[in-house]
Amino acid sequence: MNNVIYLFLRRLRVPFITLIVIYSVSVLGFVLIPGIDDQGNEYRMDFFHAFYFVSFMGSTIGFGELPYTFTPAQRLWTLLCIYATVISWLYGIGTALALLQEPIFGRMLRRRSFIATVKQLNEPFYLICGFGVTGRVVVNQLVRREIRVVVLEIDQERIDALEMDELPVSVPALCADASLPDLLDAAGLQHPKCIGVMALTNNDQVNLSISIASKLLCPERMVISRTESDVTTANLQSFGTDLVIDPFRTYAQYLSLAAHAPYMHLVYDWIHNPFHRPLSSVYQRTKGRWIICGHGRFGRALY
Repeated sequence: MNNVIYLFLRRLRVPFITLIVIYSVSVLGFVLIPGIDDQGNEYRMDFFHAFYFVSFMGSTIGFGELPYTFTPAQRLWTLLCIYATVISWLYGIGTALALLQEPIFGRMLRRRSFIATVKQLNEPFYLICGFGVTGRVVVNQLVRREIRVVVLEIDQERIDALEMDELPVSVPALCADASLPDLLDAAGLQHPKCIGVMALTNNDQVNLSISIASKLLCPERMVISRTESDVTTANLQSFGTDLVIDPFRTYAQYLSLAAHAPYMHLVYDWIHNPFHRPLSSVYQRTKGRWIICGHGRFGRALY
């Protein structure tokens, strides 16, 4: 919140100074310009009455001449002060409205609201980093099991898609770079109710940064990371990542099981899939060579 106030005061510094200077000069003018009281004697307005008069005059509430009827000199000064104070107020209000419409100010307010929402969570939750295809499925499955989640995603369109999903509970989400340790901390990494962190972005280096930062900031926190290369897998494991999942290797093992152990593959489906396949649907084991069309990451893992 200090950052929001600092940005607000920094952008409104010139309007504030302008308003203070104009009010100070206006008050000083009313103190120095002599007036005439009801008995025809000369008097000078004190600072309190001058400030009081300038305050409701500058806000265009309307005013009466006080404490006595003004002289022509005082009325001329009043006329100048009316235009000066009204213009300064319009300048300040216009600058404030322009600041409220700036994207950076909106992002800071959303981040502040996100942090406050996470701090108020009193149920166990997972911190999900990345709301792509995998992240979306994981979030939906966890929410349907009545497990709270917090989401960090760098793509605003995906955050918008999350807000449009009809989930049974609200999911705090923020468009931000999850590889930054301060954002992980703001998202609840060290929150006592945080169960674990899932690094599910499509970038191995980002997932590695998330896992390392999570283990350094909170070593006891469970960390699950997605990876697509053996080098990243080794790095993740060296930092104590609890579970490293290579989707290419995982699905290659699943497909290989279907080809070489069809009944074991069927049992595997029964364990993981809520819609059980009948026993008659088991794949027929075929002997001989297989032709793999494509030798990318998945093709190499399958080979």
